[in-house]
Amino acid sequence: MLVIEDLEQTLFMDFPPADEDPLKRLGVFVETRIAMLSDAPFSLQLFFSDQLMQASGAEGVRRIREMEFRSLTFVRECMQEAAQKGLLKEGLYVPHALLIVFGAIMAAVSLQQHQGVDLLKEIQQKKHDLWQTIEDLIRR
Repeated sequence: MLVIEDLEQTLFMDFPPADEDPLKRLGVFVETRIAMLSDAPFSLQLFFSDQLMQASGAEGVRRIREMEFRSLTFVRECMQEAAQKGLLKEGLYVPHALLIVFGAIMAAVSLQQHQGVDLLKEIQQKKHDLWQTIEDLIRR
């Protein structure tokens, strides 16, 4: 359970980000998660792996699912607020935008695990550019 507590502290330090613009809050979230790949390299790997859940028992699984739900809820609420404020591109379906955001984070984790350090370093160095690309896809 200590590993799960450390993971939770790492993932949710300074969370949620504060900004009037929900897409800016979301950008901070994405950039923070990408930065974790170098600052706390195993945190996101653990978060997206089944190994921790298999080793943690029922209480651990409950806490991990709670962290997943908290992250997903934050992203979904930012997207819904952005849609309500007219900030999303017309015709963009919020669940599809969720896939874009979470897909980018999960792809970065996968790159860290399977493609080596060089490509990941490039992504981390340009984490703002990564968010800018996502924002360009979704912002009106």
